Amino acid sequence: MIDKLPIELINIIAKSLNQFDLVNLSSTNKSLHQILIPKLYKSITVDSSKTHLQFELSSSTTTIKSLHSLKLFLNKLTTNPQYGDFIRYFALKNEIPDIPEIILNEYLKKIFPILTNLNTLNWFIVDTYLSFEILKYLPLGKLCNLGGNFKNFEVVKTLIRHPLLDLKILEISGFNIASNLSKIDLLKFPNLQELTILKNSCGKPKSVTNLIEIDSIDENYLSTIFFHVQNLNLSSLTLKDFCITSTNANDLIKAINLPKLKKLAIINCTENMFENDSFIRRNPPATLFLDILRSHLSDLESLVIDFLNELADNSSILRLLNMMCLKELDILITCKNGESLKEDLAAIMNSLTNHPLKELKLDFFIPNTNCKKITFPITTLSNLSKLNQLQVLKAPIEHRHINNLFPIISELGELMILHLVVNTQKMATNCLIDQNYFNFAVPGLSHLQENLSSQFYEYCKRFKFCNQNLEYLIFETSKKLMFECRNRIELIDM
Repeated sequence: MIDKLPIELINIIAKSLNQFDLVNLSSTNKSLHQILIPKLYKSITVDSSKTHLQFELSSSTTTIKSLHSLKLFLNKLTTNPQYGDFIRYFALKNEIPDIPEIILNEYLKKIFPILTNLNTLNWFIVDTYLSFEILKYLPLGKLCNLGGNFKNFEVVKTLIRHPLLDLKILEISGFNIASNLSKIDLLKFPNLQELTILKNSCGKPKSVTNLIEIDSIDENYLSTIFFHVQNLNLSSLTLKDFCITSTNANDLIKAINLPKLKKLAIINCTENMFENDSFIRRNPPATLFLDILRSHLSDLESLVIDFLNELADNSSILRLLNMMCLKELDILITCKNGESLKEDLAAIMNSLTNHPLKELKLDFFIPNTNCKKITFPITTLSNLSKLNQLQVLKAPIEHRHINNLFPIISELGELMILHLVVNTQKMATNCLIDQNYFNFAVPGLSHLQENLSSQFYEYCKRFKFCNQNLEYLIFETSKKLMFECRNRIELIDM
């Protein structure tokens, strides 16, 4: 009956269906199959990792989770090469079904040449990198988004031989050494808008023991990739897993039109303040990396900062925040001790009151804290109530202070997502009892974890009562508990 409807109406109906219903509808008869195949193949995501509400997979992308489904897709594509014209988006993320790499590569050699209309290729799986020997089979002329964990840099002189005029987003991860970055000629991408460079792999690894990289201060990554490049009109720049010096700021100023930059992310990077100088290192230099950059970041709207140094000095971050007018901030500060944490948190909160923030994620890290429990007063967070445009909030808090947070949250009328990093851990110094006992990691103490979950459920009800706009609450202790509270409050399995 439905196949008698106009094609436009069938496509409207298809948009409202989840993935399983769409697949079932396409197998009803040959007519519907021909109409719906372009939609099923337009966007393909291979990801076998656990997701929320798997039984309601959206039809916006066809998600492949099982080995059977993956082989069925690959075989279908090789026997029906005309289907390759329909694929605009192809992504492999987090975990893929357990298929041997050599077999997967043989399939890719067959299907890559027929993906003539591909706009996006994302390869973010850690256990299997994408070789440049395989990438050369892919038609790149229409590519707008290229990103992933790549390997075999040595087989190519340059990453891309011919200019890609349509490429807007480029993400390179897992390159490991600076010499590999020299293979990336940014002049081949004149219309590039978003650039992400990650030294290590991107994705959720099954095992991380072989992914730990120790950076060398002799590797000058930024000078290598931005060599001969000038005035890139980027809107977004992400740097991750680097060792940076203040001189690298001049590399960025020369290579990128920084006043046009909207988003800057510096993640898991270390600033080498003193290089190889041997004098006593008690005070930071007068001018640091962020100090040189900040006057050029006049239009910045979003900042992600996880940037540390050997003195755990956050003064340059604070000076940057005082000059910015941000809509989004995700900040992880590293402090020497509890006293410096209190001072830095208070300074950050004072500087943020003039920002039109819609999203704020705040956290801290103090090395070598096993000796005592780190605390800070709840009054440090009192300025949150002045951020009346805030929609997403992540903040650290002690368990005993949650009751004091209700008046603050009640003032945030636009808030939809609240993520609390709750310090419930009892530090057992000079104790023969394993710390896992106090973290509820022992099977016999599971009832204590259940009691804590019940307590967070009650907190969730109270937060919802004082702020009806809340949709999700996340409580993060040794594990995460996520509650949906749009209609009724229920725990989401993470």
